[in-house]
Amino acid sequence: MNENKAQALPFKGSIEAAKKLSEIREDADIIQLSHAIFPGTHCPLFGALMVSSYVKDLAVLNIGTEECTFYGKDFARLRQKGKDLVFSLVTHKNDITFGMHEKIKNAVQWIVEMHQPKAILLISTCVVELIGEDVGAVTETLESAWGIPILFVKTEHFKCNSHIPGISDTMAMLVKLMEKKEKQHHVINVLGHRFDGFAENELAKLLEKYGVSVNMSIPSDCSATQLREAGHASLNIVTDFTALPLAKAMAEKLDQPYVLFEKQLMPERILQGYAAIGKYLDLDWMDEVEQMYNHAVQTMAFARKALEGQRFIYGNTPMKALECAHFFCELGMKALWVQMRELYADDTGFIADILATGNDPKVSRIANIIPMRDVYDLYQPDVYIGHESPMILIRKNIKQLTFDQEASALGFQLTLGVIEKIKQVYQADSSARMHAMGSANPHSQSHPHLQSHPHAARHPKDVAGHLHGVSKGGFA
Repeated sequence: MNENKAQALPFKGSIEAAKKLSEIREDADIIQLSHAIFPGTHCPLFGALMVSSYVKDLAVLNIGTEECTFYGKDFARLRQKGKDLVFSLVTHKNDITFGMHEKIKNAVQWIVEMHQPKAILLISTCVVELIGEDVGAVTETLESAWGIPILFVKTEHFKCNSHIPGISDTMAMLVKLMEKKEKQHHVINVLGHRFDGFAENELAKLLEKYGVSVNMSIPSDCSATQLREAGHASLNIVTDFTALPLAKAMAEKLDQPYVLFEKQLMPERILQGYAAIGKYLDLDWMDEVEQMYNHAVQTMAFARKALEGQRFIYGNTPMKALECAHFFCELGMKALWVQMRELYADDTGFIADILATGNDPKVSRIANIIPMRDVYDLYQPDVYIGHESPMILIRKNIKQLTFDQEASALGFQLTLGVIEKIKQVYQADSSARMHAMGSANPHSQSHPHLQSHPHAARHPKDVAGHLHGVSKGGFA
């Protein structure tokens, strides 16, 4: 191949090769923007530890290289505030030849004798799986020896693109700790909520008001001992799609139905979720729910006055990418680019919803922020939604929205919380710009529409005008 022909061949992962949302038919249509991904996605080990270190009196044995085992312990200690029984079993070169079964047995014996857990989860990582170590083969022997349940999860990042399988597989494995019980009327389990303080949620408060009690929130508020009593619930409410495998396993083993009430922003979808829960539990709450719905719709209409025409790139939030992007489109914002982890089964509906708003953004893989920085210059967004270096965005005159704290909410509370966060960011940005203008020109505050902005020449409704609207209109 000569040099000219080689240069003519496009790299599939280039910015130009990224497809528009309307062209996405399958997961393979979503490309990454470079050969090397930085910083890359979390691995399944992250997901497995996120779930398991919540469950009290469940010990976790993380089996892998020094890097993986250190990461696991550090995550549990910092993210879960020390509420963990996470232990590390480090692989060495001799283990590749002679195997690790005896080491695993000895490690489990030490954990049982020193900490008396009610159950143990074994997690195997990439290197352990690559060398063919059959960790699962020792679980029955260990259960017989110590009389406690031994769970096992594989976390193989070379087989997937994110931490999501680690969450789903670990959640599903918890069904092994559950026993079939007599159902109690108006008692529910919450599946998939991975935040502390579920009782403070809108959903929890509404359930309590109408006489429904929460048996347990899995994994955020439960223990290995309590999980035996999960069968008492007459309904499981699934708040995150990663808990669907657990919900299906509980339906089969414990004969429990489930309702999907995910972390969504669009009021119509939240209303449908409340209606489904009310129907299963025979709750007469739809009058109150519809009042909450109407308030959320009115708040969105109010916010739209300030946000109309603002252009955004979606990076990453704890919500679903396309559902979240659709919400911002419904606020009158223009979607330029959406980064996605993968294409999920229900994304087809979200794609149609976004296209119906007149938006057709480019789409690429998530967690590859270095080539995305070229996209900022080419597309010149007003807002970046997700995690990025704040200093990079500030230098490019791009506002940043993150929703980590707001994402612990459910129901219309989440919708209102996200709008309030947008309001705070825009007001802070407006104040900072006005202050900067006043420092540079003592007369500038009399003319807020004269603020300079890199998009002003291309957009008559420039950001200065929008921010002026924020201070006087929808977000006053």
